[in-house]
Amino acid sequence: MAELEAVDGLLDSGPARLLLSKRIMDDWPSVAPDPWRDGSEPLVVLGSELVVRASTAHGVRLLRYASGALLQALHERYGTETVTDVRVVAPSGRTT
Repeated sequence: MAELEAVDGLLDSGPARLLLSKRIMDDWPSVAPDPWRDGSEPLVVLGSELVVRASTAHGVRLLRYASGALLQALHERYGTETVTDVRVVAPSGRTT
């Protein structure tokens, strides 16, 4: 069983999303596969979307292409309902 499936009903609340965001940030080195681990940083979970900042503008496309691997790793660690989408933000803050 994934770690957060037991708190299923709580994940819709703001404090629970902040807690999930913090856990993902703390766990990033061990949960994020390459190229995510060194090429990005998690910012926040909004609803069920994880917002991640790419470390370079070139990395944005690469990370968008590799989003399936990140989602799989997140589902294995936190459950399939916690994060269902990933948005990659450029280093300048522009969304791609």
